[in-house]
Amino acid sequence: MDVLFTQLVEGLIGILLVAVLAVLAFLLIYGTLRLLRLPVSWGVWTISIFSLLLSVTYSVFLVLQGHSLAQLRPLQEPGSNLGFLSFLIMVYSLGQWLTRRLYLLMKKTGQTVLTTFSRNILLVLRKYHPLFGWVVGITATAHMFYYIFLLVLHPTVDQRLQRDLLLGTVAWLVLGVLLSLGFFVEKAVERKKLPKGLRTLHFVTALAFLGIIIVHVSLK
Repeated sequence: MDVLFTQLVEGLIGILLVAVLAVLAFLLIYGTLRLLRLPVSWGVWTISIFSLLLSVTYSVFLVLQGHSLAQLRPLQEPGSNLGFLSFLIMVYSLGQWLTRRLYLLMKKTGQTVLTTFSRNILLVLRKYHPLFGWVVGITATAHMFYYIFLLVLHPTVDQRLQRDLLLGTVAWLVLGVLLSLGFFVEKAVERKKLPKGLRTLHFVTALAFLGIIIVHVSLK
């Protein structure tokens, strides 16, 4: 039990550090684009397209090279990179909720500069929230099926990888529910008929997905 608790704490700390780095990277890209008077959409689409291309590239790599590589480790690294990339995009997707809280707090305290800044960030994250969500879905799907194909190529792989795949599959199913709820929220907002509690359910599902990801990462 102590070992499990330690693993969870270490995993949580690692995820928080990655999240902080993701936020700093986003702010750096955002600030640079604003300084150069370039559209923020350039940065968003560059990140999204890069993520999708990487998913395709790694998947093709596994199909072409998977049978010829006898060792498992060279094959595991690309799959782990896909999972890492998916989490980075997830930080941006979840970021709108925290940014909204920050914006409301700054607005209440009367901090004009920080209020304007947090509002601008919130508008960007809110606008591209659906895009980030679908990119997370695609990269996470590539991550999961990468390891499924890996197990097909190497059926004698250790039980730890099989356990990781099982937990990852649970996370992927929850993500599917999360994306479906997000789609319904988006369509309901367009029709101006948003059912009561749908946003809350979407948010709670996102927290559940994040919790599973923490466990998934910690038990590796």
